[in-house]
Amino acid sequence: MHHSEQRLLPGTKQHTTIAVLGVDHTIAPIAVREALAFVPADAVDFLRRAKESGLIQGGVLLSTCNRMEITVESKLPAAELRPQLTRYLLEYKRLPQTQKKYFLFHDEDRAYEHLFRLVAGYESMVQGETQIVGQVKEALNVARTSGNVTNTLLRLYEKSLEVAKQIRAGHYVGAVNKSAGAAAVDLLLEKDGARSLLEARHLIVGAGLMAATLVEALKQLGARDLTLYNRTRSRATDFATKYGMSTYYSEDELRTGIDAAAYIWVATSASTPIITPSTLSEQKEVTIFDLGLPRNVDESVSDRDGVRLFCIDDLGRESVQDRVPEEALDCISRGMDEFRNWLEGLGIRDVYSIIRSETEELLMRELQKVEGTVDEATAKALTDYSHQLTKRVSSDMISRLRKLSEATNDPIYAHVVRELYTTA
Repeated sequence: MHHSEQRLLPGTKQHTTIAVLGVDHTIAPIAVREALAFVPADAVDFLRRAKESGLIQGGVLLSTCNRMEITVESKLPAAELRPQLTRYLLEYKRLPQTQKKYFLFHDEDRAYEHLFRLVAGYESMVQGETQIVGQVKEALNVARTSGNVTNTLLRLYEKSLEVAKQIRAGHYVGAVNKSAGAAAVDLLLEKDGARSLLEARHLIVGAGLMAATLVEALKQLGARDLTLYNRTRSRATDFATKYGMSTYYSEDELRTGIDAAAYIWVATSASTPIITPSTLSEQKEVTIFDLGLPRNVDESVSDRDGVRLFCIDDLGRESVQDRVPEEALDCISRGMDEFRNWLEGLGIRDVYSIIRSETEELLMRELQKVEGTVDEATAKALTDYSHQLTKRVSSDMISRLRKLSEATNDPIYAHVVRELYTTA
């Protein structure tokens, strides 16, 4: 099936399209990605509204520091889905339609390949970073628990996670176990040297996954003076205890923590900046690395003398399009084949149900013609035989259909049989 050809949804006469729409660090500046970022509650609301409008049948929305993209299943053909979904998304975010120039769009095979590469770490700013797997799982869980994912999308995502696990197990990703946090530490290590980082006091702002990768990278480097700030005291206590950090701050103590640190690593899920010029003391010399999206540090702090400000886009990205190992490409190709076979298998099983139902209905109509003309025992024998005949006819036809589909590697025959039985 060509990548732009629509797939016939099992059990219906409706055509569906699987596609991905979004922005990422390769084509959209940080300000655009920031404006299109979603927290889980907003992702649920957007998916629900898009479903209710009839635009999509279901979707999974992924929002990270590098990208925002939504994978959907829709009854619309790709040519209609792309402009309508783009317009709907920009309107939801109250952004001008001119921003559509930053969007990527893939459908069918290209969408499958994009997702498999993404989950494996080949589309990340830091090739092979491990956070993406957890982020994808979280996005899938949000869509699933809110009832916004279709069975087809669920299977597609499960297969992508399966393939990513195979690729990582085979060490086919160049920077296995890398993270954006570790890459940020490497960047400043290159700029400032090991001595500067080892002798300085560091403040990690946040207590999530990104904060954990920062602590682990700094500890691996050999830095010892690590402190923590998290707004919630209980989370700050738990995180500091887990990572052996004796000094930590919470609630209104952010400025105290900042004043004592030379390097500040910011990684929270705040929707607005938590560090502004007023947060910093006068003449404070400090290096700040903002790993949040939306950004957690007001850009204007970089106007202050002595302040160096870095953001996620400073990590850069090597071109990896031609550097994916053949072994990984093979894993992705097999995964795509297995998903397509699953789709076609759904179609075969669905046709079996249709054939059996139609055959049973036909035989029951014929039995009704002799109703009242035979005794009860004969009527029962005829009914039992009709059930057996239904199974035999259906099984024989589906067996022939499966062999034909496998021999030609073409699902069109199942589609034709379905149309013959379901078209009035």
